[in-house]
Amino acid sequence: MIRLVCDENLDDFLALSNDCSVTACKIHTLYQCYKNDADMAQFWIVYGASKPLGIMCLSADVLTVHAKLMLKKEFTEFLGFINWKTVECDCTGVFSSANELGAEVNNLSVQRFMYPPMECIEKRDIPEIKDEIKISELYDLLCEADSHFKDVSVFDAWMCSISYRVRHGYSKVYGIYEDDKLVSTAGVYTESDTCGVIESVATHPDYRMKGYACALTLQSVQLLMNDKKRALIVTSNMRNHEMYHKLGFRDCGTLFIMKNPNA
Repeated sequence: MIRLVCDENLDDFLALSNDCSVTACKIHTLYQCYKNDADMAQFWIVYGASKPLGIMCLSADVLTVHAKLMLKKEFTEFLGFINWKTVECDCTGVFSSANELGAEVNNLSVQRFMYPPMECIEKRDIPEIKDEIKISELYDLLCEADSHFKDVSVFDAWMCSISYRVRHGYSKVYGIYEDDKLVSTAGVYTESDTCGVIESVATHPDYRMKGYACALTLQSVQLLMNDKKRALIVTSNMRNHEMYHKLGFRDCGTLFIMKNPNA
């Protein structure tokens, strides 16, 4: 049974939103931001035999699902009643619905920080890391670093979401400047009581191979460790995957991305 989050099931919802996973962490942050704004996000809890099995959030046409078990028939029917373009899920049960809908599913690697960097990592002189970044500069850098980002992001919606989260302390963004130009960035974009997800690790093509991304990633890790939280990161790029391994991250799971074939 899928129910909207309300006072009577809020404790179950919040408990699951503090599980150490990428999807739970994102849902937790979205709830803190938009729990009183149904136009920005909606939240559900999934029950099976009166036990909470998972939680979901729909925001900006993205349905984020954190579930121990997915009820195929009910979930597939549920997708038919909402407007969605993408499903983010940490449960392999998403494949059952994908097969029925004829939808494509991609896999991303989830890694968790396990221990400090190894001694063999090269020490480099890194410019000052700044924590006050103009959101417009951040958007421009992400577009320059990854052409795919510009294709899939909606500028106004992205700016509205990130600026709100940064201003209210739900996201923390770091950056490195050269000649007054933002050239590298990373940050903790979603956070719960148990963990945080490091996202948007990017360096301008002209400033790569200087160790900037590594330094900013570790700065983000330190922010979470100071609060005794685990650091998670998601990657689909093998080169970045290896970089994170050198920094002390290890594989801990998979994030599944399902695209709506009718969107």
